[in-house]
Amino acid sequence: MRFHLAAMAAAALTVFVCSCGTVGDLVDGSGGSSASAAAEKAVAKKTGTLQEPLGAYADRMTQTIQYYIDKGYFVEAKFLLDDLKKANVPSDKKSAVDQLDAKLASAFAADKEDSRYNSALLTPAKDSNGKYGYIDQSGAFVIEAKYEKAGEFSEGLALVSNGDKYQYIDAAGKTALVVEVRPEMFFFDPAKKTVGARGSLIPYEGDLAALPPSLRLQPLGGFHNGLAHWKLNQYGSVKDAKGNYVRGRQGAMYVDKSGKEAFFLYSNDISDVTEANGMSIYHVEDNADFHDGAVVVGNGSSMFYIDKSGHPITEPDFRIARAFSDGMACVNYNNSDLWGYLAPTGKVAIKPFYNGNSVDFSDDVCVLLYDPKATFKEGCVFDKDGKILYEFKDNSAGNQHLDFYDAFSACGDLMIPTVRETGAYPHSVTSIEILDKAGKPILSLAELKENWQYAKVLPFSNGRAFVNVGVSNWGVIDTRGQFIVQPSMAWEPVGNGYRNGLATIKTSGGRRAYMDRDGKVVFVE
Repeated sequence: MRFHLAAMAAAALTVFVCSCGTVGDLVDGSGGSSASAAAEKAVAKKTGTLQEPLGAYADRMTQTIQYYIDKGYFVEAKFLLDDLKKANVPSDKKSAVDQLDAKLASAFAADKEDSRYNSALLTPAKDSNGKYGYIDQSGAFVIEAKYEKAGEFSEGLALVSNGDKYQYIDAAGKTALVVEVRPEMFFFDPAKKTVGARGSLIPYEGDLAALPPSLRLQPLGGFHNGLAHWKLNQYGSVKDAKGNYVRGRQGAMYVDKSGKEAFFLYSNDISDVTEANGMSIYHVEDNADFHDGAVVVGNGSSMFYIDKSGHPITEPDFRIARAFSDGMACVNYNNSDLWGYLAPTGKVAIKPFYNGNSVDFSDDVCVLLYDPKATFKEGCVFDKDGKILYEFKDNSAGNQHLDFYDAFSACGDLMIPTVRETGAYPHSVTSIEILDKAGKPILSLAELKENWQYAKVLPFSNGRAFVNVGVSNWGVIDTRGQFIVQPSMAWEPVGNGYRNGLATIKTSGGRRAYMDRDGKVVFVE
């Protein structure tokens, strides 16, 4: 079900109270106007936005776009290039923009990018009948809404389900893999006698449909690094056609895109079988997906990493271990308060050197959050060699630090959002400042109100970032610091930002909606 704001108003649903031109266009359908341009200038004047010169902006974005082309993030590069082409860049910069445009056009393919920014350019959404399908950037269903559950696309496939019937579909909505219990998923265990290390797999010869729910299979998510994480639920046994007891394995199964089992990890709830067979017992979280060729598992007391063959690549040395992100994994060693980073080989990339929050790498840098009890109290930025690029410190302008929630990938579009606040309590934010990934200031948003005590800015993605300039007073800015959507209390973001060209928001009436990069609400659930 699609809504424009006029239709939403008729339904007594308030989404935006905003004078921003692009949002106003939704109300009257009049398109752009000199009035909207004037409103944008008024907003910039009111906020005291300090913008970099257009020439510097063009140089910075040219480098950023080239960076994403080199990484294979073609969709993200195109979003940023589209914005750059709309800017009135100096004539001496236009040739570089044209060259990037030609280079991206020759390499571009939406299905080539599978990053935290974009994947398949499709977003799961629920229609008026409560069924899920997938919408594009215009808010139109391109995959029919006929599923009870629908997951994000990853590596070209998405997990959908109706009841206990699961399948993976492709971007055209066609079934790529049906998730089903197969005979070879069981092992034979007469009178609990040992049958070999890890259990000799014996096909089940009975009626698979008659198996109890405790022996059913549950997929837990999409494909990552070519493997999906499935779980064989609970333990139990059933007689096959020959009167033999067949028992379902309990634990984590990783399968490839053909449905073939890559390896299996037994969970810690079948010790009556596994202890007799000398099997290894693992603790595997439901969200344990592969990234950079490795996944985190536990042995009950410590955590470690295994590769795509199920073999350990590290010792069980870690009290806490995070999934790999951008080729680095944040780890906290046993009997230590310090955090360090591993390479995908399992080797140490950065020796433990700080305490505080665990944070992921993004765009080849890591940004530590504000933590008054940590090594770097206001936070810092460092690269994959562990070199400190920038350390947030107090100065005459006030305290500067990162201050947003769920910020495990603070650097987005090669930009780092920060806030500066007064040192006196109660703290009041005086400005929002955007840095490049080396810590160099790019632009600043001066105060909208006398007291910005609750100001926040979320990471950039798809060339946009959410900014909160008060108590639930949210807006959207672009990479130049201009407001695409003027701050309003009529909505708030869901999650950290844009993905696949859309942002999920929640209206003041509690409705879930989707907003495009121009600030237009294209779909409301």
